[in-house]
Amino acid sequence: LLPTEAIDIPLKLVATNDDTTFFTDILIASNDVMNDSLIMPVYFMVGESDVSLVCQVSKIDDQFGNKDNQINSGELIIFPIEIKNIGAGIVSNVTARLKSNNPDISILDSLETIDGIGAGEQISVSAFEFSVSPFVIGEQVARFQIEFFVDNNFYKSFDFSFPLIEGKPIIEILPDSLTVSISQLDDSTFSHVEIKNTGFGRLNYQVENPVQQSVSIGKPSENWWLPLKDGVGNIYFPIQAAHVLAVRCYFQVDSAASIYFYIFEGDSMKGSYRAIAKSKITVEQPGAGWYRSEIMECDLLPEKYYYIGASWIGRAKILRANESIPFDAWNGQVLNGVFNLGGAPPKDQLNIEKFGSLSIAQQIITGEGQWLDIASAIGTIFPSESAIIPVKFYAAAAETTFTTSLGIASNDPKRSILHLPASLTVTAIATSVRNEQDVPPRTIELAQNYPNPFNPSTDIRYGISQSGPVELAIYNILGQKVKLLVNQVQSPGFYTISWNGKDQSENLVSSGVYLIVLHAEGKKISRKILLMK
Repeated sequence: LLPTEAIDIPLKLVATNDDTTFFTDILIASNDVMNDSLIMPVYFMVGESDVSLVCQVSKIDDQFGNKDNQINSGELIIFPIEIKNIGAGIVSNVTARLKSNNPDISILDSLETIDGIGAGEQISVSAFEFSVSPFVIGEQVARFQIEFFVDNNFYKSFDFSFPLIEGKPIIEILPDSLTVSISQLDDSTFSHVEIKNTGFGRLNYQVENPVQQSVSIGKPSENWWLPLKDGVGNIYFPIQAAHVLAVRCYFQVDSAASIYFYIFEGDSMKGSYRAIAKSKITVEQPGAGWYRSEIMECDLLPEKYYYIGASWIGRAKILRANESIPFDAWNGQVLNGVFNLGGAPPKDQLNIEKFGSLSIAQQIITGEGQWLDIASAIGTIFPSESAIIPVKFYAAAAETTFTTSLGIASNDPKRSILHLPASLTVTAIATSVRNEQDVPPRTIELAQNYPNPFNPSTDIRYGISQSGPVELAIYNILGQKVKLLVNQVQSPGFYTISWNGKDQSENLVSSGVYLIVLHAEGKKISRKILLMK
C-alpha cells in the first residue's frame, strides 16, 4: 500500500456445524517498523445459543524469567487468557481450569472462577501460573488445555500449543579473584571457584589454565582401539605459532611396552616430512589411560603441516577420537589421519601420500607450570545450579609471587569469556641447595625445572635414594659441560638448586636448549631446558 491508501480483504465464513462457535486468529505482517505484525481474533457463532464462550491466550507473561514473552526452561510463567461471550445472554458461574500433560510443566494455579460474563463482553484472566523444568533441552512443543464449566457442568475445552525453548544461560563466578600464600616450599593448598548458572538454559563452561595449556584433539571414543603399532597420528595445521613441550595419547597397554612419540614437519599436506621431535617412554605395568612423552621442545609454525603421532613395540593399542575430520582445535585444525607410518623407533624422514578419515585422541601440551592446577575444567550446569572447581596451588619456588589470569569460557551469549585473577605468594626462604623431605625416593629422580622456558634463573629439583656421590651439571646441545652445580656426597632425600643462566666462569650463556644431567647411584638422568632472553 502507498501512503493514505487502504485495502479491504473479504473473509468467507462457512457454517459447517449447527449451534457451535468457531474462532481463530488472523496474522497480519508488514514492514511497519513500529509494529511489524498484528493479530486479529475472529469469532464466528452458528445458531442463537445464550451460552457461547470463546477463549484465546494473549501474550505469554514471563516477567519472572528472561522477559522475551516465550516459555523457556527454568521460568515461572503467568498464562493470561481472554474470554469472550459472543452469545445472546449472560453466562454465570464460569470456572476455567488449565491442564497440561507435559512432564516439564508444573501447574501451580490451575483454577479461575468468574461470576458472570455479559453478552458481547470480553474479560482478561491472569490467574493461571506454571513453572518450567530447568532441564529442558533444545526446543519442544508444550500443549495446554483450558476446560470451561458453567454452573458446575462441563461446557467446552480449548487446546493451545506453544514452543517450549531452552533458554539462555547466565554465568556468575565467585570469588572475583584468588589470592593464596604458602610458607613452606613444596607445600600445597586448595582454593575453589564457584560457577553459577542464574539463567534459563544449560551453561557449558571450560576453565582454561594459562599456566598449563594443551591443544585437545578429539575426545577418546570408548572401545575404539587401533592396533597399528607401526605409527598412527593426525595431520595438524596450526593457525598460530605454538611451542610444544610434550604430547599425550590414550593407550591400552597389555604388557610391558615401549611407546614412541614423534612430530614430523612438512611444507604441504602430501609429500616429504622430516622428524623435528622424538621421545620414548617405557611402560612396565598394564593399564589404560593418557600416556605422555618426555619433554620434546619444538615449535609449530602456521605455514607448515605437522604429522603428530605415536608408534610402539609390545602389546598395546591406541584409542581413536570420536570427532570427524576435519575439526578445529583452539589454535589449529586437524586435516587428516595417518596410519601405519612413522616407524618404531621413528624414522628421520618419511613420505605421506595416503590419509584416513579417523583421528587419534591426542593432547599437545603447549605450556606448563607447576604452581597451579585445575580439576574438573569442563562441564555443564543447569539453571539455578552451580559447580565447584577445585584449584590447587603448589609452592614450586621460594621467595616469589606467581600471578596469572584464569580464563572461563562459556555459552553465555553476553559473557562468553571471563577472566579470574589468581596469585600465589611463597614466603619460604630460598637456599642454594636444601634437603626438602625426610622420606627419600625409591630411586634417583630429576624433575622438570621450573619455570621452563626461563629467564634469567630456574629451579632444579632432584632426589636420591641412598648416600653417595652426586653430580648435577648443565650441558649444551653439543655435549659440552657448561656449569657444574653439584659435586659432593649427599644423604638420601630431595634437593633443589637454582641455575642463574651462567657458565663456570660466571658469564651469561646464550639463549637455547640445554640439558640438566644428574649422575648418582651409578645411573644418569637428563632433562631438556630452554633459556629464552
